Amino acid sequence: MRAYALILLCSFALAAKDKSEAQKLFEANCLACHQLAKMIAGPTLYEINQIYEKKPQGIVDWAKKPGRKRKTGIAMPAMAHLGDKNLTLIANYMLKAGSKVNVREVQKLNQIEEKQGRIQRTFMPNSGVISFAIRFSDKLSLCWDAEKAATRYIWRGVINTNKHFTSNGKSIPKIIGDSIYTNDDSPFINIDDPIKFLGYNVSEEGLPEFLYKRGPFSFKEKLAYDEGNIIINYQVSGPSSLEYRMPQIKGFKSSSSVGSIKGGVLKLKKEEIQSFTITLSEEK
Repeated sequence: MRAYALILLCSFALAAKDKSEAQKLFEANCLACHQLAKMIAGPTLYEINQIYEKKPQGIVDWAKKPGRKRKTGIAMPAMAHLGDKNLTLIANYMLKAGSKVNVREVQKLNQIEEKQGRIQRTFMPNSGVISFAIRFSDKLSLCWDAEKAATRYIWRGVINTNKHFTSNGKSIPKIIGDSIYTNDDSPFINIDDPIKFLGYNVSEEGLPEFLYKRGPFSFKEKLAYDEGNIIINYQVSGPSSLEYRMPQIKGFKSSSSVGSIKGGVLKLKKEEIQSFTITLSEEK
């Protein structure tokens, strides 16, 4: 009986030693990329257990000659130099540790928080399918319609962030505040369609520069905001002259950096259209 107890005690001690050795091997060679439940560079032990449950040899084979299952992230280096014995210890440790992780803990640690930026491509009320919500401040926002390549409306306020911005159209964001400007047409007069939206860049301030074509002509429309003033810079190439309908916004004064304004229409010469700026200044 004593002999049996001694053998059993030795077995438990050996198992404890093996476990400690496996943990040390794992921490020295794998922990930097493979955390228990938090995604770092490689899959978590929870995910590894989901893939290789009760199949430690699969982990050993992969570690000796890893491939690439994910397009993003760094590729795993080969760990064949550790040898099959050590790799097996590591594999068993991974599976055992991964099997004890609670799925809720994994979700909590790897949760992505969605925050509203200053520009958001989204479905918008009374605008085209490709629209942008632009937040100049918590008191002033703008909707830009890529299908018309033009501002559709400006309002005092923001958007209800409880509505998901990347919805499939079933959930359209709700505008909070009062509209101060609406427009269904392009501000450019006598410019033929079709309109071709080419994309956009984002400035260091988080505001957009839209790129598009109207007929054969190329446009860059860059938005900025400074102490209550909406600033729109246009760069146009192609036409020999331009006529631009100045925005009429209650409580704001519209001005242009170049050209002449008559009857609410800005007239620009060829040398002026290469870069001109419309400023919408809030009257105080």
